[in-house]
Amino acid sequence: MVRSCLCPVNRGAMIEDKQNEWKLLCERASTEEDFEKLLELTNEILRLTEPKRKQHPQPPPDDNDG
Repeated sequence: MVRSCLCPVNRGAMIEDKQNEWKLLCERASTEEDFEKLLELTNEILRLTEPKRKQHPQPPPDDNDG
């Protein structure tokens, strides 16, 4: 079990690691040709970015785009 630390230095490092991880996953996904692997990468990206997306939800798209 990994224990989390409330120390700001460690927390900042954890956040930076997650940012780097999802960026690397995005780079891999951008060149992945295998659909199943692309789906796995996409799911992992969504998992890593979910906390941030919950903090800053996007407004629904405007239906008058056309």
